[in-house]
Amino acid sequence: MNKIKSIVPLFLILTIILPFAGCAGTGQKNNAEGTKETDGMQETNKPEKDNIYDQLLYRLSEYAQTAYDDMIANFWKGSAESGHFVNYNKRMIWEYAVVLFGFETLNSVFQSEEIQNRFAAQHKYLKRIYPDRSIYKCGPEPNPACDDAAWTSMVMMATWRMTGNRNALELARQTVRSAYDYYRDGDVSNGLWYRMDDAYNQSHEALGFKSLYCVGLMLTALEYNLATLGTEENDPQLYADTLALYDWVETYLARTAVRSYPEGTSDVTDGIYWCSFYDIPGRQCPDGVERPLDIHYAGSVSALFGNMGMAVVHKMLYDTTNDPKYLKRAVETANAIADSLYDDDGIFLNDRDTWTDSAFTGYFVREIMPLEGVSRKLGKLLVATAFAVMKNCREMDGHYTGDWNGGDVWSTTQSFHGGSEYMMTCANSVHMIFAAYAAVSEGLVDMTDTEIRMLLNRQ
Repeated sequence: MNKIKSIVPLFLILTIILPFAGCAGTGQKNNAEGTKETDGMQETNKPEKDNIYDQLLYRLSEYAQTAYDDMIANFWKGSAESGHFVNYNKRMIWEYAVVLFGFETLNSVFQSEEIQNRFAAQHKYLKRIYPDRSIYKCGPEPNPACDDAAWTSMVMMATWRMTGNRNALELARQTVRSAYDYYRDGDVSNGLWYRMDDAYNQSHEALGFKSLYCVGLMLTALEYNLATLGTEENDPQLYADTLALYDWVETYLARTAVRSYPEGTSDVTDGIYWCSFYDIPGRQCPDGVERPLDIHYAGSVSALFGNMGMAVVHKMLYDTTNDPKYLKRAVETANAIADSLYDDDGIFLNDRDTWTDSAFTGYFVREIMPLEGVSRKLGKLLVATAFAVMKNCREMDGHYTGDWNGGDVWSTTQSFHGGSEYMMTCANSVHMIFAAYAAVSEGLVDMTDTEIRMLLNRQ
C-alpha cells in the first residue's frame, strides 16, 4: 500500500504555475524554456514512466487546467480583474456560486492571483446589480428558497476567504440571519421550510416540506462564528440558532437509528441523511420513508451534497467546541458515504442535484479526508470520479454533462434541466476534477501502483 506523495516535484510546480501565470481564457500565453504552447496550454515534460504517483498527479493537473480553461472560455467575459460570469440567470447568485466553489478548491493547490481576481471582479459586478439588502433578503430572487440563500451565504464566505472583502463576510452573516428568520417554522429549532411560496409548494406537492439543503446555511454560520470569535462582529444568537437547527437535522434527517412515523417505520441505519422531511398534520415523515434505498441519478431520497456537507458541519462543531462526539460523527458520516449506494461502481453517484451535488467536495477534501479513521475508499472514489468526468462528460466545446457514469439520465431528463448547456451542470462536474487534484496534491489519497496504472490506462 502506497500513499500518494504530497511533495510536488519541480516539473509539477511548472505544470501548475506556468499555465495560470497568465490570464487563462483571455488569450494571453506564456513562453518558458522547456515548454511549448498548445492551444493556450503549456506542455511540460512528463514524469518518468516508473514514477506512477507523479504520473497520476500530472494527469490530474492536465485535467484541472483543461476544465478551468473550459469554464472561463464558456462562461466568463472580460479580464480576470474586471470581467464577470455570463450565460446564466443574473438574478440568481447561486448559479455562479457553484462555479466559484470549484475555483476555490482548485486555488488551494497553487494560490493563483488570477483566481482571486475573478472572485473580486464577480463580487464587484454583483454589487452593481444588487444593493446589499437585496443580496441577503429571502423570499424574492436571488433567494426564493432556503437553498438559494445557502449558496449565496457560502459564496460570500468564499469571497471573503479569497479576497479579504469584509463586505462579503457581513453579507454571509446577514444572508443566514435572513434565511433563519424567513424560513423558520415558528422557531429555528423546528427546522426550516424549504420555500414559503404557497403557489410553488402546491404545484410541487411540497407543502410542509423541509430539507437538508439548509446544510449550507449551518456551515456558513459556523464558519462565520469561528472567523469572528473574540470580535465585535461575532453573533452569538446566530450560533445558538445554528445549534438548534443542527439538532433538528440530527433528529429528523439522520439515518442513524430506527424511527417510527405515522406513514411507517424507518429501520435503515446506514448513517447517511434523508434529503427531505414532510412536517404537516397527517404527514410527518422523511420523503421516501417507504423506499430508503431509492438513491439514483436524477432523483434520490438522500443527496451527495447533503451527506458531505453534514460531515463538514460535524467537523466545524468539533473545531468550535473540541467535543469529541462531533469528530466521531464527522468520521462516521464520511465512512457512511463510502459504504452506501454513493459508491456507483467505483465512482461517486451524482444523484439528487446535478447543479450542486459537488458543492461541498472542496470542504470535504480539506476538512474530512485528513481525519484519522476516514475510509481510504473515499479518495479512490474521488480520483476515479475525476477521470470519469473527463472521459464521460466533457463535450467537444468544453461543456460537461452530469452523467459521471457515462449514461444519459441527466442529459435526457428535461424536468430536472440537467443539460450541459447549464453553467451549473458544468461546474458541478468539473469540481470533482479540482477536488481530486487537490486531494492527491495534499497526499490524501492511498492507492496501490496497480490501482493507479489501471486508472491511467483506462482513459
